[in-house]
Amino acid sequence: MYQPLRDLNIFDEAVDSVDLVDYLGRDQRFEAGCVLLTGTGIVPPSDFTLQDGDEVSIRIDGIGLLENPVRRHASRGESDHP
Repeated sequence: MYQPLRDLNIFDEAVDSVDLVDYLGRDQRFEAGCVLLTGTGIVPPSDFTLQDGDEVSIRIDGIGLLENPVRRHASRGESDHP
């Protein structure tokens, strides 16, 4: 079942993206392909966890949709196969 945790657009940003890149770029040089991750400032519920089989997706208007499945990583001593 799809359960959105965030439904925001760039107009909901606390700081304009262009201003943020300008500010950060004053002290460092960005190389081609550099990605800046900023977050939303919204804290998920304390009982929130991602489970094996969940899917995390992000849609950016005019660019597209990125979807990533969540898979459980075997702990030490466990096999990846049943």
